[in-house]
Amino acid sequence: MTSSLSELELSELQAEFDSLEADFGEFGFAGVDDEHDTLSELDAELSGTGIGEMGVGGEDFGEMFADEFEQQFIGRLIKNKARKIIAKIVALVRRARGCAHCVPKVVNAVRLFKAKRYAAAIRAAWDAYRCIRKCL
Repeated sequence: MTSSLSELELSELQAEFDSLEADFGEFGFAGVDDEHDTLSELDAELSGTGIGEMGVGGEDFGEMFADEFEQQFIGRLIKNKARKIIAKIVALVRRARGCAHCVPKVVNAVRLFKAKRYAAAIRAAWDAYRCIRKCL
């Protein structure tokens, strides 16, 4: 059973993912069920290949925006969201002793963040969040 603090934190994280879903609509955070877990390894392998990523048809990130300012703004927005979400997940998994099997998912999110792959880091954080949510 989760403590009220953990439940509050999990709810806040869900709100963050819901906000991203509302803003970007292609991340796929809403309505994902347990069946999706079987595809997480495939998703991890596809990450960064440009094959079927978030509905983007192989276009360059810079081509998606009208100018460099927009590109930088969106990039910073995603980076800051990723940092905030990952920090919360790290804190949760450190306190949740029964969730040791979720630590590799958190590590993956951190590695992707360090590699400046912020959108992929958010997707990895989503996987970690679902793992933590299940074990609490």
